[in-house]
Amino acid sequence: MLVKTSGVIVKVKKFGNDSRLLWILTNDRGLIRVFDKERTNGGGFVATELFCCSDFVLFRGKEAFRVNLAEIKEAFWGLRSDIVSFVLASYFCEVVCKVFCEATSPDNFEAFSELIICSFHLLALKKKNFLLVKAAFELKIACLLGFLPDISGDGKFFSSQHGCLVNSRDDECFLISGDILAAMSFIIRSSGKKMFSFELSEENLNKLGNLTEKYLIDRLECEIKTLVHFKQFWNLEQQPAQTPKS
Repeated sequence: MLVKTSGVIVKVKKFGNDSRLLWILTNDRGLIRVFDKERTNGGGFVATELFCCSDFVLFRGKEAFRVNLAEIKEAFWGLRSDIVSFVLASYFCEVVCKVFCEATSPDNFEAFSELIICSFHLLALKKKNFLLVKAAFELKIACLLGFLPDISGDGKFFSSQHGCLVNSRDDECFLISGDILAAMSFIIRSSGKKMFSFELSEENLNKLGNLTEKYLIDRLECEIKTLVHFKQFWNLEQQPAQTPKS
């Protein structure tokens, strides 16, 4: 039986001597695992690479899918142009895999697919600050999972544990300014590329990123290895270049 679908490849793993396993986030089936024979030439191989958004014709066997045809729609080559872009995109992919590999995976597939495609697009074209894209992705995916934060109160702190504004501070709370609150509200209410259309100072962007990261990771309740890697490479990227000694 042949099945047509389209989606983003969020994980690739070697399987045997000449095959790979692909994890594809699709609009209509969620995250599916697909076998693919390695190709040495032709466009099909590019269409089955990590991060690529492609149209697929899959053969559905008794137990698994197999790639029959693949045609690339968007390769997002810019994600491979530097290590920070690559690792941040990998972080987004790992989050998606964690979300959909849980026993109770979400069913609003198209919203998740749109989110990761928009994030990839902005990262690949270097159109937005990486921390802005990361923060928006983290908060929005938490909302799509049903963890909508309550920011309607008048508290001065955001509690990651309770997901709401509070007046007393503990280790799980973040001091929140009006600008950060407005950015969170904008992300929650917006969709598609529009949710990335806000601006914050570098200081507030760092604060927002710390908040959204903690909020999402607490809800996922698991370690995300690529997040550790992103922080390492991002910190190296921000260090001023040293002038060579004469």
